Amino acid sequence: MAHREELAQRYRLMLRDDLGVTGVGVEPSLAIGQRALLLREADGCVMWDCLPLATLDAVQQVRVLGGLKAIAVSHPHFYGAVVDWSEAFGNVPIYLHGDDRKWITRPHCSSATSRWSRWTGST
Repeated sequence: MAHREELAQRYRLMLRDDLGVTGVGVEPSLAIGQRALLLREADGCVMWDCLPLATLDAVQQVRVLGGLKAIAVSHPHFYGAVVDWSEAFGNVPIYLHGDDRKWITRPHCSSATSRWSRWTGST
């Protein structure tokens, strides 16, 4: 398995307009080829879904857009790297559906109860 530093040399963050919302992807495609959306607000961005690699360059690009104030993830493909993104932005909260709590692979021992926020009902 490649280390993050090796992956950072081979992959880069790509920003694009997705119908007025900032879409963020990784080139060339990595993992399942997912992309995230950045919902920009005056006090920071909410990242919907996640990217599999939080490189220094990627984090800097998101900082330029206002940084992150929260991350919401829709399914378990994102539950590993989402901790990296949260940590890069001061342990911003991560929102996931309560039914998916069993898929959390990195609870982060120092702030597991405060970082992960769960909702119930339909999304």
